[in-house]
Amino acid sequence: EYFKTVEDMGLSVTAAESYNPDQSDFLTQIQNMVGTSFPGFRRTEAQDLVKALETRLTRPPTKKELEALRVPPIVDFDVLFLPDTFKAVGQITPALLYADVTQVRLMGPSSWNNFKLLERAGQYLENAMFVDFFSPERASKVTKNFLDQYQSKYGTLPDTMSGAGYDLGLALAQAFQKGKPETLVGIISKWVSSYLLLNLSTISFLTTRYWIM
Repeated sequence: EYFKTVEDMGLSVTAAESYNPDQSDFLTQIQNMVGTSFPGFRRTEAQDLVKALETRLTRPPTKKELEALRVPPIVDFDVLFLPDTFKAVGQITPALLYADVTQVRLMGPSSWNNFKLLERAGQYLENAMFVDFFSPERASKVTKNFLDQYQSKYGTLPDTMSGAGYDLGLALAQAFQKGKPETLVGIISKWVSSYLLLNLSTISFLTTRYWIM
């Protein structure tokens, strides 16, 4: 479904990799995506690198210098979508840096929305983006009132689930204002016909220091 949606938008997927949910080392998957997993397939490029090094040094390179030579990654994509939790992203991003994949924008789902992500990988996530329906920075009177009430009671900012619960409560209250429903179907019907007052933000941008709407 994801690939079809991408194609419907006029875009293309140039590489995709899967991995075990319990995995903690993602270097192989990254190297597969950028063509550095199997050096033998790019032997001509590797030989050209050796010749260029010899020309620059004006002597045969040492074993250590040869081992340091690596064909560059083929990064033929602008965005890397990581549909996983903040924990996995915190392990994947350092591997991207090691593989010299540093110029792509990282994107993900609402499971990124955890302040611990900044602790795990904040230095690697400049200009990364994830989609969510809640952000404390949204310029909305309803959102501001919710934040003030929540912080006054709990002394901290609400998370996504707290925002969702508040939104649901407002929607149900709005539904019951139209008359008390007699059945569950009636409740759902009135709820659906109501609007979600918060309708909390669809996109959050992540930098290494703060959240931006």
